[in-house]
Amino acid sequence: MAGKLRSFAVSLGAETLRAIKWGFPAFVVESKSSGMDPSTLRAFMQGSEAGSERVGTSYQSLVRDGFERNVCIYRAVSEIAGGAASVPIDVYSGDDKVDNHPLGLRLKSPGMSKSGPRFIAELLSYYLLDGNAFVAALVLPGEDAKAEPVALINLRPDLVKVTRRRTNLIGSTVYTYTPEAPGVPREWVVADDAETSPILHLRTFDALDRTRGLAPLTPARSAIDRHNLSDEWNAQVIRNGAKPPGVLIVDRGKEGDASLTDPERDSIKAMLDEMVGGAKNAGRPFVLEGGLRWQQTGWSPTDIDWSGGKASADRDAVTALGFPPMLLGIPGDNTFSNQREARLALWENTIIPLLGFTLAEITQWLAPRYGGDLTLKPNLDQVPALALRRERVWERVKGAEWLSVNEQRAETGLDQLAQSEADAILVSYSKVPLESLSQSVILTQPDTGSEDVEPAAEGEPADDAEDAAEE
Repeated sequence: MAGKLRSFAVSLGAETLRAIKWGFPAFVVESKSSGMDPSTLRAFMQGSEAGSERVGTSYQSLVRDGFERNVCIYRAVSEIAGGAASVPIDVYSGDDKVDNHPLGLRLKSPGMSKSGPRFIAELLSYYLLDGNAFVAALVLPGEDAKAEPVALINLRPDLVKVTRRRTNLIGSTVYTYTPEAPGVPREWVVADDAETSPILHLRTFDALDRTRGLAPLTPARSAIDRHNLSDEWNAQVIRNGAKPPGVLIVDRGKEGDASLTDPERDSIKAMLDEMVGGAKNAGRPFVLEGGLRWQQTGWSPTDIDWSGGKASADRDAVTALGFPPMLLGIPGDNTFSNQREARLALWENTIIPLLGFTLAEITQWLAPRYGGDLTLKPNLDQVPALALRRERVWERVKGAEWLSVNEQRAETGLDQLAQSEADAILVSYSKVPLESLSQSVILTQPDTGSEDVEPAAEGEPADDAEDAAEE
């Protein structure tokens, strides 16, 4: 029997063994009298891949299935981190900008042959993927731990273990870093009342964990799963020549036994893997014998609409990162009227707050080492994506005639002028008070034809009154 069944298997495709997993009934063996029981059929169709694990909560799983396999998440994380890293960082002492300050120079050249933008992009990428980012401040051997660092090193978050420890009445946080390559683990103990710390720990809020943050991709695991499964489903269909599913019917007549034995089913499964799997076997014809009949069933609208489900999954995944889906060209997202407004929303709602939070944490961590009232601020005037916001500010200030020139310059972020006229409120020359206009108008009486002359006003010569009457 196994030899007779070999001829019909060549056109079914390897997709038949993965039908249930990919979400459509690609291959069903049907009996008119006594067919398989449902559990046997499901086990046959699923094969050894049933029950495989999908996206987990670990850093490696989120990076492998979310960042490396999902193009939308890769684009969102790269653009958020890269955009924030492209913003120049200025150092202020009080309200005064300080050029070439040692703190600013350290951020521009953090060490380990890395530039400042690359250091910030790497730091924020770790933060977006894991919800945690760790930076170690290295000092020269023998120097005080509070000294200015000679290098800033990003640590991979999954290699850092964070625990709490209490000694007497003072608690402390223990950071244990285990290098990926063979090496000696490094441990830092930071007391809760310490003025400085050798480790900076950026983390998101986690309601169930005080030591680590919640990865932003954790709530989007289901969306990541749906995206990856949609890609796999489509790839498998293409590999099998986009053949629609069908039904293999076993019909041996009224007196024949229409059921398949276990060896026959095993033989069919082995032949499908060997002779049909892969793109090279797609579309090959087959011959049916022994009461076997193949009936094509086609795809349902739900099967064909896999792209709609993929777009919905992508929208959910990038929304967890604060990235507007419109920038990825995902259909059905009409929150913004154009790409320019969507990019402005990305900067105002995601990149600028994230960069501000990061610089505030770095300031609190490193400023005490350099002394003085230091603050790190982003220089947003050079960001091209914020041109639309600057244009709106200029238009609003342009029509504010109740502001002085210096007040208008302050609203647009420009330095004030030293001239005294710049502090005066200027108005248009053609605009004058209504009272002044009414006093300058000469009111005349209409000519009634009467020869009566009004008496001259007090103090006015009589001759002038007569001349006015003649006129």
